[in-house]
Amino acid sequence: MVPRVGQCPPPEGRWHDTDLLALEMAIDSDCRRYTAVVMGNAGIQRGLAVYPGEQLPVGLEDWVPGRPPPTSSGALALTLDPPVDLPPDLRAKALRYGWPPEAELVPVALRFGPDGEGGDPSDSEVQTLVVAMAAVTVHDARGPLLVHPTADPSTGAVSLAGGRKATFSITLEPPAVHPEGPGFRFQMAGFDLVPQGTSLVLGHLSWSAVAALRTATQIYRPFPAGVPAPSGPEVPLVAILPGPERRAMTAAKVAELDPYGIISVTSDDNREILVLAGANGAQVLMDLPANSPGLADYRRRLRTTKGLHVIMVADEAANRGEGPVYGFFECHQPPPRTKRRYGGKGSKANGPTVGGAGKP
Repeated sequence: MVPRVGQCPPPEGRWHDTDLLALEMAIDSDCRRYTAVVMGNAGIQRGLAVYPGEQLPVGLEDWVPGRPPPTSSGALALTLDPPVDLPPDLRAKALRYGWPPEAELVPVALRFGPDGEGGDPSDSEVQTLVVAMAAVTVHDARGPLLVHPTADPSTGAVSLAGGRKATFSITLEPPAVHPEGPGFRFQMAGFDLVPQGTSLVLGHLSWSAVAALRTATQIYRPFPAGVPAPSGPEVPLVAILPGPERRAMTAAKVAELDPYGIISVTSDDNREILVLAGANGAQVLMDLPANSPGLADYRRRLRTTKGLHVIMVADEAANRGEGPVYGFFECHQPPPRTKRRYGGKGSKANGPTVGGAGKP
């Protein structure tokens, strides 16, 4: 099963709102630093937020929908909204500046003051947004940048109104590394990653297909350091094939879990529950009979690769060898010496507790 790349989703489908882009720009030799966040992956608000400095506003990472989002003085945002969701004056303003009246989304530019209230940006602040949008677009065009979170920054130049010149440098900030001590982590496995009816496939890829997909996918996480060398002709694969409206979001959620890999839990009624376990949580994927031939083939390949396997989020056409791939996560989870057991029967009201999902 070797998926091919189809049409790429828009940038908000590739960037999670926890991906922080370190942006440095110089306008007429005035150097400034910002933190940019692409909005839209959660399906709540599309756009781009630009915060001055190298830190997000306090409380933003814990923000939940329905509450006013915390912001900082000098923050800028360009949002994209359906015309019916905007006041008439904002729609009219976009039309006055030449925005196509038939467009499905309308832009709104905002600046935020010390009290958090939004207002119209100044000419200089609009130019800052222009440079930020150009930088994010250039950086996004390089492809699945999560392959190399410490890769060379994207750079460029922008000609602005009034004869002003701007240059930029932008890169993805590496994730924070939290020191881990010895011990076990216990997590209640959730059920909200793959809603009922989502297609899941136990399959395999050749090593050559793995190499090709590393640059074809939209979000990519490589094998951890220190894993066994590639072995065997086939790599075990768990493919998550959500509906069209959830593909990019599901890939971003898997990335947020920072997956260790797939573990298997045996229930009392002799079914195997496959759980995606990661540094930031665990999610139940599927359950199937313990004597399933597909599961036996998957485990055989897993033994051959010494625990190396792949989790993929893709278009359902990927099951036929075509369609775009939204997330490609290389994992290492050595097969356990003893079976994990779960005393329930797969009830969604009480998900299995995954012991030892964290690394010792």
